[in-house]
Amino acid sequence: MLLGCRKKWQSLKHHNIFFSSDYKTEFQQIFIEKRLPEDPTIYIANTSFTDPGDAPSGSSNLFVLINAPHVNNNQNWSEIKEEYSQFLISDLEKRGLNGLENSLEFVETITPLDFLKKYRSNSGSIYGTSSNSKFSAFLRPRNKLRALENLYLVGGSTHPGGGIPLVVQSAFNALALINRNS
Repeated sequence: MLLGCRKKWQSLKHHNIFFSSDYKTEFQQIFIEKRLPEDPTIYIANTSFTDPGDAPSGSSNLFVLINAPHVNNNQNWSEIKEEYSQFLISDLEKRGLNGLENSLEFVETITPLDFLKKYRSNSGSIYGTSSNSKFSAFLRPRNKLRALENLYLVGGSTHPGGGIPLVVQSAFNALALINRNS
């Protein structure tokens, strides 16, 4: 969720994590039951903490991220999206963000289905195929497509994988290949 709030919270810094009280159940619900967790681990980036220009004075801009199941045929994301967004806002208030709901000026919720439709990502994943083995990075699409001249791939779903350091490395890889071929 992307939230524009007419409020600041003393407890929120730039990077914030609200941990689940039961990781085993959280991951059981996501990966086995393929549903959103009842007690999610929640990451919040509050960039206006370090860069006040990211939000109006006295306000916060919050990027709220949770682990979610991949897209499957048993989900109605338009229903899930509204219900779960409300659940998360209420849950964050219980975890100390008092007055969050009443402070909301802007709310946008992005689901795995949105990632699938917009980016054609693997099952709506932000990181592409899973990274469950030591060979996973080598099974991702290469940074240069051989089938199309001058097409280079960069990002979390390409080699070497997801996360900022690896995405930056994929950019360096693509740049090296471009320079080699020019």
